[in-house]
Order: sequence, then C-alpha cells, then structure tokens
Amino acid sequence: MNYPDESIFAEEIEIKDQTLSNPKYKVMIIDDEPDVHKVAIIALKNFKYNDKGLSFLSAYSVNSAEALLKEHPDTALIFLDVIMEEDDSGLKLIKYIRQTLNNHNVRIIMITGQPGEVPETDVVLHYDINDYREKRELTVDRLFTTIVSSLRSYEGIIKLDTANKLLSNLLDSFIKSTATAIDEKSPYTAGHIRRVAELTQAITQKLCDSKDEKWVDFNLSESEQNEIRIAAWMHDIGKITTPQHIVDKATKLETIVDKIELIYTRAEILKKEFENEFLKNKIELISSGQSHSSAPTDDEIKKIEDEFNLKIVDLDKDLQLLKNANTGGEFMEDIKISKIKEIALKTIKINGQDKQLLTSDEVENLCIRKGTLNDQEREIIQNHVKLTIKMLTQLPWPEELKRVPEFAGAHHETLDGKGYPNHIDDQSLPTQARIIAIADVFEALTAADRPYKKGKTLSEAFKILEYMIKDRHLDKDIIDLFVESGLVLEYAMKELHVEQLDDFIYNGVTYKTGASKINTN
Repeated sequence: MNYPDESIFAEEIEIKDQTLSNPKYKVMIIDDEPDVHKVAIIALKNFKYNDKGLSFLSAYSVNSAEALLKEHPDTALIFLDVIMEEDDSGLKLIKYIRQTLNNHNVRIIMITGQPGEVPETDVVLHYDINDYREKRELTVDRLFTTIVSSLRSYEGIIKLDTANKLLSNLLDSFIKSTATAIDEKSPYTAGHIRRVAELTQAITQKLCDSKDEKWVDFNLSESEQNEIRIAAWMHDIGKITTPQHIVDKATKLETIVDKIELIYTRAEILKKEFENEFLKNKIELISSGQSHSSAPTDDEIKKIEDEFNLKIVDLDKDLQLLKNANTGGEFMEDIKISKIKEIALKTIKINGQDKQLLTSDEVENLCIRKGTLNDQEREIIQNHVKLTIKMLTQLPWPEELKRVPEFAGAHHETLDGKGYPNHIDDQSLPTQARIIAIADVFEALTAADRPYKKGKTLSEAFKILEYMIKDRHLDKDIIDLFVESGLVLEYAMKELHVEQLDDFIYNGVTYKTGASKINTN
C-alpha cells in the first residue's frame, strides 16, 4: 500500500459514498468535526486486516456517541477526540465506556488537535486508553500501523475473552452437574439445590434493585452476583459423603428399614400374652366353679374380659403414640417423652426370656424432640457444612470468586451466633450468607418432596419464619423485602403446589395469594 506521506487530517476531502461492502471490524469515530470523519473513511476505504474490512460508525457529540456505543457493543476500535462540546468530553466518554458500559474489549485511540490543552502523559496515566495521537501526526502510514496494532490487540482480547467464557461455562456446567448428582442421591431432595440457587439469585437481585435506604450500599457488581450464585449452587456439596439413609430418614426409627415394624411385631407378641393370660384366667375361673359345684357368674367372666380388652385398648393407644412420635412431624413435649419411657418398661417373653417392649436405642430415637435425627445423625448431617468449606477452600478460586467458600459454608450460621459450624454472629455474618440461609430454609419448609414431612403452606411457613426471626436465626430485613417485593408469591406460584398457596400473615399484614381463583383441573 502506497499512501502519500501527509496528515490525513490536513485538508478537507468531500466524500460522496462511504458505504463499505461486507464490513467486518467496527471502527467508531467520535469527533465534532465532520471533516475528520470524511478524511478517515476515504483514507481507509480499502483497508483490510486478516481479509476483513472496516465498517465505520460516526458520532459527533457525547450523546450520540453514548447511544451508538450501546447499540454497537462489539465495536473493535474507537478514535476519540478529547475536546468536543466541553474540554473533557472525550475523557468523560472513556469513563462511560470502561465503567458504565463495562466494555474493556474495545481499543481506544485518543486524538486531539490541541495537545497543549490535555497533556498526553496525564491522559495515558489516568485513563484506560490504548494510544494517544495528535491529529497532525496521523499520516496514512502511521494510521495504518495504529489500526493494525489495535485490531491485533482486539482480536487477542476477544480470543482470550472467548476462552474465558468457555472455561466459565465449563465451570458452571460442572458445578450444576455436581449439584444435580448430590440432589439425585435421594429421590426426596431432587431439585433442592436448583431451587435454593434460583431463589438466592432472585432475592439478591431484588436487594440490589431496592431503593430502600437499608440496601442503598448493597449494589453488587456482575462478578459479585456471580459469586453468590455459585456459592448457592455449591452450598450442599459436602452432602456428597453423607449416607443416603440419613439424608432420606423419614422417621425416627428408620435406618435401612423403619424399625417401627419391629415394635409392632413385639406388640403382637404382647397381645398374644394378654390373650393367653385372659384365656388362662377364664379357664381357671370356670374350673374353680366346677370344683365347687357352682358356675362363675356373668359379672365374674365380664370382669376378666374387660381387663383383657382394656389392656388391648391401652396397648393400641401406646402404639398410636409411638407411631405419631416416629414421624417427627411435631415437637415432642415432656409429657409424651415420659409416656414413651413408661411404655418402654413393658415386657414381653421371647424364647422364655423377659424383654422390654422398646430397646434403649428406640427410646432415644422416639424421644427426639424435633425432626427425625438423633444427636449422632444430626452431627453427621451438620458435618456436610464443614466438608463443603474444606472442599471449596481447596479450589484455586480467582479473585472475583474467592468468597464462594465463605458464603456457601455459612448458610447454617445464625444471627445469634448459635448456628454451625463456626458460630458466626450478626457482626460477622455477610449478607450473601444470610440470603442463602433464607432461601435454604424457605425451600426446605415448602418443599413437597421431603420424606419426613409434607410441604408447609405459606401461612404455616411464615409462622415458622417469624419464630426464627424472633429467635434471631434469620435476617428480618431480607425477609421483609422477600415478602413486600412480591418475590415470595412469584416463587410460590412457580414451585409450590396449589394446596400450599393459602393467604398468609407476615408482620401483621395479610397477603392474598388468589389461590381460590386458580383452576386446579
């Protein structure tokens, strides 16, 4: 290419057709002098790099430039005049491109016809640009060199960006596959991690968008939102080693099978003992009457029959109490625990030996006050958080994801400092961990696929949430926004069954779900 060695901005050249056929690289010229655009376009109309031509975009003011930049985020190169409407118009646009639009791919060449007004060293040091040129020094050859080096740099950035996106997508797919594998260990928890992750993201976005003064400083960047998203997807990764029968434990006596059946079998043996005792007493009564030449009265026979029937009725009541206690669906009061221990003292004969109706292990499990897990099993379940932290801290997270282990590992911490595993209180518990905790609790309360309970209705769930707020387990401000923003209803309509969608009261306000209008056919 032979170009005249003269400044392409030295004279005015009239351009009648500046349309390029099959443009490839987008080059934007931002300058309030129309002649600058004309000269640049005609000088570069035959330019090619890697067999790709140039497509020119022109803006003559800050406003038109901002609009054009939004419309063409894939612009490869910008020639930007420093001084336009204002002395620092170009400098403001740099901040707009790099900070507001978060566009770090486009190459920016600052050009000026008044170098004394904006010193080159100041601009290069304090603004994210790639070159600084005076208009009078931009000969065609110099322009050619500048564009080639800029496009080469741009292509390198795009390739690196593409590679990073591929790696990010691979990481994302691996994370979701791992989470799915954990959920699929049990037919009862499939979808739990997905729902927690999606609800976490939704709550986070609502907090970032909130105009409430409480959340004015909670404005997460895109990478920070990605950080909490990954933490939510990874919050249960430690369950990969938790025994399935503990994760799935639907009743207090369940191990591989539900041991309540063993108690029923023993109870049947005890009933047979009652029956044998009744028949023996009846025979003895009749035999005694015969030896004394007097038949037993109806009242005497009725008395031993009533005693037998009362024992059977009492035993059936005891079995019903044990059956109800075994489900773990309600809090065990002291009176019920005392009754279970009393029932345990009843004996049966097995192979000629007296055996208690309940073993000590069965008594311990049936007396679990809340849920279905005993202390040892609960410790195993809780250990999944320690393992989550251990696994995640061993990964080489990049700087923008370095707090993933912290957020994922703190979703069972509480504001009062009595959570686990590290007893972090409200002074140290990050908002991101509080969000995941609320998403985890709400999903667990309302999930319809748990083996040990039915999904709570909204009214039941919010009664429990208010208790947890009162006990300083969960963050009230986040739950306030969760409800008041309407997000809870959005989630409920998507994930809950129709029968769970009742009206509920929170903070003294009644919230209508409109469930009666939903067609259940």
